[in-house]
Amino acid sequence: MPGSVKTAAILWIVFGGLGVLGQLFSLMSGGFRGTGIFALAVSVAFVVAGIQTISGKAKDTLGNGIGSIVLGGLGLLALLFVAFSFRGLAVGAILLIGMVNTGGLVLAGILALSGRGGYREWRAATVY
Repeated sequence: MPGSVKTAAILWIVFGGLGVLGQLFSLMSGGFRGTGIFALAVSVAFVVAGIQTISGKAKDTLGNGIGSIVLGGLGLLALLFVAFSFRGLAVGAILLIGMVNTGGLVLAGILALSGRGGYREWRAATVY
């Protein structure tokens, strides 16, 4: 398996796992709304995508890679909105943490797409 795809899969598992934990904490601290349920579903999807990819059960990395870049890009746009709309120390912390998260998703998507051919060759050579 190409190292770039393995790294992308690990990033998806980490990102998704942290998202699941965050949404569970939100639920325990007073519940969450529809956006929380959506965020939980997306987080679970990233964990599943990462596990399927790292185990070789994902047929391709194209969809996961594009989805990762799109969601990471949307997150970056949201961070730009926050940066230009609000001021203060808390906003700086939100931007720093958000940049790590969304930048990690974009990076994972790029890695998954760059190693796509090698992943498909590796998967074809591996019996599943």
